[in-house]
Amino acid sequence: MITEFINMRERIMRREPRFLGVGAQKSGTTWLHNMLEQHPGVFVPRRKEIMFFDVESNWEKGSEWYIEQFSDAVEGQLCGEVTPGYLWVCPKHADCDQEMEFRKDAPARVRDTLGKDVKFLVLLRNPIDRAISAYMHHVKKKRLSFDMPAREALHRSGILHMGLYSLHLKRWFEVFERSNFHIWSFESMLENKQAYLRSVARFLGIAEFPEGLEDLRVQYKYDYSRDDRGVLATVDGNEFRPMDDLDIDYMRGYFRDDVNRLKEMSCLSEDGWSQDFL
Repeated sequence: MITEFINMRERIMRREPRFLGVGAQKSGTTWLHNMLEQHPGVFVPRRKEIMFFDVESNWEKGSEWYIEQFSDAVEGQLCGEVTPGYLWVCPKHADCDQEMEFRKDAPARVRDTLGKDVKFLVLLRNPIDRAISAYMHHVKKKRLSFDMPAREALHRSGILHMGLYSLHLKRWFEVFERSNFHIWSFESMLENKQAYLRSVARFLGIAEFPEGLEDLRVQYKYDYSRDDRGVLATVDGNEFRPMDDLDIDYMRGYFRDDVNRLKEMSCLSEDGWSQDFL
């Protein structure tokens, strides 16, 4: 116990991060980073997504390079960072085998670098809506095209695979205790941001977020909506449907078992979006 206390003290003195925002991507993590950045008792690097534990070229820079990202923290601040790609660790999948080869060991790298007491902030979004948002993101970045059939595009760049939350969390739980994780839905956070921030403060052991912080808008970069006919997008003032209701049903079937496993793992409250998968 004494040794653990000394190690913890040394980690804080070295300004090592004591929490990580690990995702999911397209689930409000930019907003979370901005709110943490405004808390006087917290230090997060101005640069979101350091991607140290999940990108091999960054990992090869070494832990001293990583810790240097927190060198501007002042005494007493709790250090952490937000990299939503960290959640994506489920090994070996037909859509992304090669990329997962390095990513799958991120939990062990975090433990070996930061110790077993580091805490994790997780926001989970309805995986159908998260996949649509990711799809639109990749199209905007010209990595995908609307000319490609949507169902084919969804199997590129891990768009669907990232939404298999129970599989990714299970791998994290093999390395860290479930109690190390603060898991909320993106939709519940949007419904009551202040309740979410109060719960984050309690979980991290910091003072509540001060009143009057700039409540930056959760990002909605792409002009689209989802309805019972699929996805309606607007590009250059023109409306069209890149996905129809059959594409949505396909995703519903793809994610249904995983959503049920999330409930069994007590990682999903009855907050509404689980109704999509009954």
